[in-house]
Amino acid sequence: IADLARVRSFFSAHRVALGVMAGFSAMMVFGSAADAQEVVFARTALKLSQSGYGYLVSTAGIGYVAGALVSYVLGPRLPVRVALGSGVALSAASYLFYARSTTFAAAGLALVLLGVFQSVANVGLSVFLQEALPTEVMGRIAGTTKAAQNGLTVMAVLAGGVFAPPAGVWGVMNAASVAALAGGLLLLVLCLGPGAPGRFLQLCNEEQASSLHPYKVRRAPNRGWAVRRR
Repeated sequence: IADLARVRSFFSAHRVALGVMAGFSAMMVFGSAADAQEVVFARTALKLSQSGYGYLVSTAGIGYVAGALVSYVLGPRLPVRVALGSGVALSAASYLFYARSTTFAAAGLALVLLGVFQSVANVGLSVFLQEALPTEVMGRIAGTTKAAQNGLTVMAVLAGGVFAPPAGVWGVMNAASVAALAGGLLLLVLCLGPGAPGRFLQLCNEEQASSLHPYKVRRAPNRGWAVRRR
């Protein structure tokens, strides 16, 4: 109870951190609901065989590797708030692209893009949390928000399973993807909208412990927070 009170007190005083966590969690929760329907969608809507679905899933792995390379190459010039906001929004858009796909090529491209943008978003979130959260409450906040996200994910997946028979797999995937995109767009506005650099600089403190190998955070003039290699 004491830990929950400290987490609530921190988020009450730092609404930007709350908005970032809420937007990212929304994308992950509704994205997981869409993922739960992925196999049925691939077999029924895309008419893929078991081996074809295996090839399709492998494209997401290619995307994650490509995303890691993008983060490494662009890290010195990419503000964290840009990586976070655009990464989450474009990840959600990739879910919607996949849900609207009708061919193997389109679905494969959607999963590649999903892997790229999720990788970039994960880097942005990791660096942001290390900068924004005081070390004495970092574990409590991470544990509490992760538990809440996992609980909501279970509920979203169960809801998708309940509504799949009457609404169809295509309908459930589109609804979940649109909900994920809504959360991603809200986070995009928070990260890149008017006043975003000031909001982030007020929250983040360069003297706090902040490293995500092989990156570290620096203050980029007029650009917010950027990630750079050591």
